[in-house]
Amino acid sequence: MDNGFSLYWINDRSQLREFKKAITAKTIFKYRLRFSTDMVATQEEDRTISALTANEKAMVEKMSGWQEAYNRELRHSA
Repeated sequence: MDNGFSLYWINDRSQLREFKKAITAKTIFKYRLRFSTDMVATQEEDRTISALTANEKAMVEKMSGWQEAYNRELRHSA
């Protein structure tokens, strides 16, 4: 995780469309999730995106909290 963002790799045997269905369109649009198959193009695009708004930063922090809680739950369930 860097600057409040996370990069996740999806197994190449999985279909991106199925992954998107699993997390739902509401989540994708609410958090402006982006998907890419080209790492170089993604990095170049990231350089051109302007800073996040206060609302977007709050959503990123909220998602980070969810991820931390999920990770704690996984550690305690093992």
